[in-house]
Amino acid sequence: MKSINILFLLAIIFSTTNIYSQDLSTRIVKGVVTDKTSGKPIALDIQIEDSKGKKFKIKSNATGNYEQLLQANESYKFTFLDPEVLREEIDFKPTAPDASYAPQIQNFEVFVMKEGVELYDFDVFDKGSVEISAAGNAKLENLKSVMRFNRALSIDIEIHPDDSNNNALSQKRLAKLKELTEGWGKFNRKAEYKTSEKAGKDAKADTRIIISKVESTLK
Repeated sequence: MKSINILFLLAIIFSTTNIYSQDLSTRIVKGVVTDKTSGKPIALDIQIEDSKGKKFKIKSNATGNYEQLLQANESYKFTFLDPEVLREEIDFKPTAPDASYAPQIQNFEVFVMKEGVELYDFDVFDKGSVEISAAGNAKLENLKSVMRFNRALSIDIEIHPDDSNNNALSQKRLAKLKELTEGWGKFNRKAEYKTSEKAGKDAKADTRIIISKVESTLK
């Protein structure tokens, strides 16, 4: 009888430990999806892809709220699916829950595609140079991917001069970007290159991407 009680106790301990371990392996993730320009919540489909390529969809509601149970420490790609929203992949990795098992809050900002909306304002070039930095190259590759997934989109690529208001350098940078993107297929038909008179000290970065046109997707 004593041996049966001991085995029963061990079974309870093992079961409890296993459940606790399973709880630590998952995390509830929730948050709000909003338009980056207006701050308004957005209801849309969200595609989630894990590191093995498995995809599934959830929805954000009318107040922009979503909630999903995910594997902790797993890498995911979130893609927001709506004809009026810029389609881009956002990487996210939930952390393991603490003792409180509180949900992890992860809010997302997306772009509703409208003419005149600023998508990006970033540094592409090394300071005072026509050479594209490693970080700038990565940002341009991301832009290339964004344009591939959003074929209704046309953009203006605006180059700002440095603090010295060196317009000659801006022209050379513009030519450098055109040369780089020449082999990007249909990209150049969707992009117009411009220089700005706004000096670097008044601009946040040397390159600005603005939506110039959104074609209707209706047949």
